[in-house]
Amino acid sequence: GPVFPQYPEGTPDWLVRANPLYVDWGTRGQLVETGRTGNVLMRREPVERARLRFDPELGATGGEDTEFFRALARSGVRMVVTDDARIWEEAPPDRLRPGYLRRRSLRKGQSYARFRLRDIGGTRFGRMLFFADALAKTAAATAGAAALRPFDRARSLQLALKGWMNAGKLRELPGWPLPRMY
Repeated sequence: GPVFPQYPEGTPDWLVRANPLYVDWGTRGQLVETGRTGNVLMRREPVERARLRFDPELGATGGEDTEFFRALARSGVRMVVTDDARIWEEAPPDRLRPGYLRRRSLRKGQSYARFRLRDIGGTRFGRMLFFADALAKTAAATAGAAALRPFDRARSLQLALKGWMNAGKLRELPGWPLPRMY
């Protein structure tokens, strides 16, 4: 289910409107292929059957929940979104800084690229298309963010986050390590 950030008092209005810490997983009943640990209810038995654990190597970068839930989906477990099981989480001020938001978006994109590239397999053409798509989206989002900044900082930040996320996908091409988050 959704996790709604509660921004600290004094957070600029444009930053609250941009809502950079919110992840929209979709509407009730939508199937997903990954997830996060912030608001989940699940049966223990499929996890034990698949012998899944969170990867401690990802403890300083984040993304361990992405990998865990992706592996769970690949084991045949059906994961479904509900948008009526809501929780709220305090947003620490340090997670609203541009450097944190950039690293988080880069890591999110790179984590996504890792499991998508595993799905694509070794096909050179599929990998080329994946990276060409990420490059085009990086360029478009970056240009859009720059153009909107003087007029709408909230939308500008939302586009910048998309640009950084797609740039994160590109980081997987040379196999760079995930950005450290913690």
